[in-house]
Amino acid sequence: MPACSLTNNRKSTASMRMDSQDHGRAAWTVLAAVSITNIFTYGFTATFGVFRDHYYRMPGPFKGSQEVIYVGTISLGLIQGLTPFIIYICNKRPQHASLILWLGSILMVASTIGAAFAATPLQLVFTLGMVYGIGGSCVFAPCIAYIDDWFSKRRALANGIFFSLSSLAPACMSPIFSKTLERFGPRSTLFGWAIAITALSLLSLPFVRGRRDGHHISYKAESSNPSEHVLEAPEPGVDHLNGETIDGGRSRPSQTIAFWKQPLFYLFTFTTGIQCLGYFLPALYMPSFASDLGISTTLGSLLITFFQLVCVISQPLYGTMVDRIGPLIPLFVSTMLASIAILTLWGFAHSYGMLVALMILYGASAGTFVVFRSSFATHISLVSGILMAIRGVAVVVSGLAGRAVVQAGQDVPVGKGYGADRWKNLIIFVGVTMAATGLGCVGLLDRSRSSEAEAEVGVVAEESSELKN
Repeated sequence: MPACSLTNNRKSTASMRMDSQDHGRAAWTVLAAVSITNIFTYGFTATFGVFRDHYYRMPGPFKGSQEVIYVGTISLGLIQGLTPFIIYICNKRPQHASLILWLGSILMVASTIGAAFAATPLQLVFTLGMVYGIGGSCVFAPCIAYIDDWFSKRRALANGIFFSLSSLAPACMSPIFSKTLERFGPRSTLFGWAIAITALSLLSLPFVRGRRDGHHISYKAESSNPSEHVLEAPEPGVDHLNGETIDGGRSRPSQTIAFWKQPLFYLFTFTTGIQCLGYFLPALYMPSFASDLGISTTLGSLLITFFQLVCVISQPLYGTMVDRIGPLIPLFVSTMLASIAILTLWGFAHSYGMLVALMILYGASAGTFVVFRSSFATHISLVSGILMAIRGVAVVVSGLAGRAVVQAGQDVPVGKGYGADRWKNLIIFVGVTMAATGLGCVGLLDRSRSSEAEAEVGVVAEESSELKN
């Protein structure tokens, strides 16, 4: 099963030393290093709800500006949307992969310093949105490829650990940013973050490497959990979703179908896009919603902390579950629980306690969706990048859609009705997108039945062959 990877020279790969996959000190060291990079790439963008609330409320050129909301969505959208293109460049020029990592880090530091001097919403969108997003993708994309190279059987777990750091970062940083923004203002806060990016880069990037001779990622994977082969043609006698070999361990060679000819590819693309349309909006607007209920900014930022801390725990747990039992049950549970939590707890929330319960349940459900990437696309390297690109585009569209939905209720006074009256449109929008994400389970269920049917045919054929002999 090929993974997202970088390759150097196919003729010389046989003579190169290969580190072990899925275990060993080297694999876990690289995972720790790439996870640290996720703090200042993917993780930082999740804290922008705190910045948005500060810019929106405080006197100055950004007060009341709805354009500021685009900063977080554009940055996150570029980080994910550029992933397949950067991986392609690294495939063609693997010797430059390390240079791309360091270039990305430099761009993020420069954009953060530039944002500290931004005097208009457009300047903030350009520096902290566009430039930071491009730099973040230069770090994020190779790290995704390195994970797929180092891990096969434990890939969902590795992805869970990797993305859990992107949740731990905003969980810790949101209250810190809230305090520093109130006390020192955006400029000093952004200067401090630029220093933090530099320190984290020096701590992590020197240890980010591939399995082959410690430099480049190979295009060859060794073994894989059968439950990951969602976009692969079923092998007779193997239950791909449940990870079981039914015909005694004997199976024919894999018959891979071009992914663009498979309906599952389009189903997963739709599922990924729909999920991202609503997923990031609660974290972006929750501080503002809390303010409308009369809750302090400090307590409002803590809601993001609760959400992200739960993600830190739930993402590795779901990753382990997917590796063991396949994605069907975890995906169904996570999407339905997220939809119910949004439509009920958020819709009827009039106290801080209900908001805390909402963010805990939302983090335990919707926050785990990102680990399913390894189940949807581990067999075909390009598919993984395409799904990330779809997420990136959906995040940008999400920012536009979220702004339109929020503006539609902006003139509605805060009341005691559903969604505090003003926010009911946004709540319904997020709840419906989370429920629609569950459509991915339909494809997985059909896949499971198909796999079981083929397994039964394989068993019958085997028994007939034994009777003849």
